[in-house]
Amino acid sequence: MGKNITSPHDEFFKNIMGRVENTRTYIKHYLPAEITSRMDMDTLEVDIEGYVDDDLKPYFSDVVATVQLTDGQPSDIYILFEHKSGLDRCTWLQLLKYMVLKWLKCLKDPEQHQGHLPIIISVVVYHGKAKWRYSTSIVRLGSCMQ
Repeated sequence: MGKNITSPHDEFFKNIMGRVENTRTYIKHYLPAEITSRMDMDTLEVDIEGYVDDDLKPYFSDVVATVQLTDGQPSDIYILFEHKSGLDRCTWLQLLKYMVLKWLKCLKDPEQHQGHLPIIISVVVYHGKAKWRYSTSIVRLGSCMQ
């Protein structure tokens, strides 16, 4: 019997971005060269399961990519891809919550993270019919209430 897909857009997004070669291409094409030039793309790993507790998984991270820096600095870069097929004015609040939970988890095991909190870059991929009308900057987080 076929798989019951309750979120076909999310499943499609995870299927495409869950492949390292697709995520690598997206990062190289859409992120600024000032950032990608510092990434060791040979270390890129992709996780479609996320990094938070099981009871919070439905609310966080469609795809998370991890890549190391080229200069040997002891830090990973996490690239959080969040897929949206509809307008969501609190997307940045959702992403900020994910980031804080990740950093708190890292603080519990500082040796694993070589004493550094990882850099987290959030990328929202939106394909809804209506134009995105909410802030594209986490700096304007207060717009979530409007």
